[in-house]
Amino acid sequence: MLLLFLSQVKVDVVDVIGNFLVLGHKETHSYVIMSIGDSEAFSIRIALDNTPFERPLSHDLMKNLIDISGFRVEKVVIYDVKNGAYLARIHLEKGFFMFKQKVVLDSRPSDAVALALRLKAPIFVMPHLLINPLEIKPDTLRTPKGIEG
Repeated sequence: MLLLFLSQVKVDVVDVIGNFLVLGHKETHSYVIMSIGDSEAFSIRIALDNTPFERPLSHDLMKNLIDISGFRVEKVVIYDVKNGAYLARIHLEKGFFMFKQKVVLDSRPSDAVALALRLKAPIFVMPHLLINPLEIKPDTLRTPKGIEG
C-alpha cells in the first residue's frame, strides 16, 4: 500500500470527457486516475483550495459528524476495482492504547478523498491500481482503468 498525494482534479469539458481525480506517488511518479462526478470534483476542489463555502457541503457535514463523535480518520485506502468501479474504505478510530475502537466504512473514492482532505488524513492506494508513467498510452485519459463507483 502506497501513500499518495493528490496530484490534480482535472475538469475537462472538451469532448465532454468529464472530471478526473488523479492521485500520484511522489517517488515513483506512478498514479491512479478515475472519473468522478461534478459535485464530488467541486467538493474536492473546495477542500484543496481551502475555500470557505457559505453553507456546509455534504463532506463538511461528514467531517463535523466525525469530529463530534470522537473518532478520527486514520487513513483512506483505495483498494480495488470491481466491475469497472474503484473501491475505497475510510478507516476511523477513537480512544488510545489498548482501548482503541476501530471502524472501517466502505466509500466511493471521491467521497473518501474529499473527507480525507478536510481532515488532513493520509490517502493510500494499493500498488496494483497504479499506472506507471513509462507505460502511458495516448488514450489513457479517455479510457481510465475504472470509474468512481
